[in-house]
Amino acid sequence: MTGRKKLSPLLIALIAAMVAFGSRSSLLVGAQNSGPSANGHGNTTVNGELRTFSFNAIQKKDGTVTGNMTLHNRGLDSFIKVDVNCLLVVGNIATMSGVVTHSDDPRGSFEGLNAIFRVVDNGEGENSPPDLISGVVVLGDEDSLITCRDPFPLQLRLIEAGNIQVKP
Repeated sequence: MTGRKKLSPLLIALIAAMVAFGSRSSLLVGAQNSGPSANGHGNTTVNGELRTFSFNAIQKKDGTVTGNMTLHNRGLDSFIKVDVNCLLVVGNIATMSGVVTHSDDPRGSFEGLNAIFRVVDNGEGENSPPDLISGVVVLGDEDSLITCRDPFPLQLRLIEAGNIQVKP
């Protein structure tokens, strides 16, 4: 050795504990400073066709919302992407809306239009009922001012695989 001292196992354990506690404290402070959030992924079947979704949204301390949503509709072999800019969490239910940034739907382009969807987090574990998600409804020009904060009827479906988490 060239003058380096070997750390004792006790000192190594103490340093590891301090790092772990410091990281945990930072995570707890970060969680306390964040607002409502929702995220998830999974599958549903609509008219016999599989749809796969993934989304996340978080409200920052200043009230702004950031996030995104993607949906792969295998029945139409299309993808839609939404930049989420509105999140409303009431208990275990989150409603999100935003602007469609990509759509290759064969029925026409939805880019630039608003979209809205809703999810329900029914808990974790085998004894919990399945989580729920609505269809992603793309709003026409006449409904372009509707956001997640407006009452809007959305039909919910069971997710077949995946998980949704909603945090108030």
